Parts: sequence; C-alpha cells; structure tokens
Amino acid sequence: VRYKDDFVMLIGWVPARRLKQLEKEIAAFEGYSVVDIAYEGGKTAGGEEIRPPTKLRNSRLIRPFQFLVEIYGVPGYRELDPTLFVALTYTLLYGIMFADVGQGLVLALAGYLMWRLKRMPLGKVLIPCGLCGALFGFVFGSFFGNEEILNPLYRAVGLEGKPVDVMSSVTMLLLVSVVIGGVLILISLFCGVAAALK
Repeated sequence: VRYKDDFVMLIGWVPARRLKQLEKEIAAFEGYSVVDIAYEGGKTAGGEEIRPPTKLRNSRLIRPFQFLVEIYGVPGYRELDPTLFVALTYTLLYGIMFADVGQGLVLALAGYLMWRLKRMPLGKVLIPCGLCGALFGFVFGSFFGNEEILNPLYRAVGLEGKPVDVMSSVTMLLLVSVVIGGVLILISLFCGVAAALK
C-alpha cells in the first residue's frame, strides 16, 4: 500500500482470468479504479523486470500433494509444476514400501481424521498413501505383519498363494527397485530439460 496526500494505491497480483471480475468489483466503489500493468516475458511495457508469484492449479485429486511440493519451494511462474509427478511417485513408492493391508488402512483412517478434525494438510496426503499400502499389502500377502492370514482369501479366488512372495523373490524385487529408480531418474532428467527449454 502506498499513500500520498489523499491518494491511496494498492499494488498486487491477480490472475489474468480474474482481472475483469476485479475491475467490476472495484468499479462499484466511487473514486477507485484498476490499472492493469500487463507484462510480457517477465518485463513490463516499460522494460522493468518483474517476477510474478506462482499460483499452482491442480485437480482436487492431486492438490493435497502441493503441500509436499511447497515444502521444497514453489516452482517459478514459467517452470513446470511437479505436483502430478510427486503425487504419482510418492503414493506408488509409499505403497510398495508400506505394503500391509491392516497398517495401510489404519494409516488412511489416521490421515482422514487428521484432515477432518485438525485440517492438517499431511492428513490428505496420508489417505491415498495408506490405501496404496493396503493394495500392495494384498499383493505381498501381509496383514499387520502376518504373512499367512490372507492365504485362504487367495485360494478362494483361485490362486495358489500370494501373488508376490517377498522371501522367495528377493533378487526380482531388487531388480524391480533398480528399474523403478532408473525410470524415475530419467523422467526427472527429461522434466529438467523441458523446464530449461520452457
């Protein structure tokens, strides 16, 4: 806010799509108006360098993961928004790491309560992570650490046992881990190149 005699000027940012609405709202007050200083390529019409703030726009499904992105810093206005990539990889890797049906469901419930009762952003992140952990718990056959309790369920659906027996396929799991890590690194490198070109 800047003052001079009886003149008051408010300086701020507004998304371009909301500018017309703001002009209408301000016009309702006598003596006030909006001056739009448009910019192109990071500069005003007068050539002054400006850095607009970043407003992340994501779907409601992945918006909770903005919390994790913002911990490390909001991307620049013209940079790529990594929220979708973070949402997919974080949920998938957390599910693989925390593969247990019972514990995954408890984690999802805890996340739901954290969000409903305390409005903690982390709670909305824990819900999909817990559900993914429960899903992989069915794949690895673990229920609160018990590796045998789900065997009747597998036999009921026509399987001989759990889809992936961790103890008998350690080499395969290590190989899959290396492949997943390599793919994530490659995707990150491509995102870095795309951001640099942009």
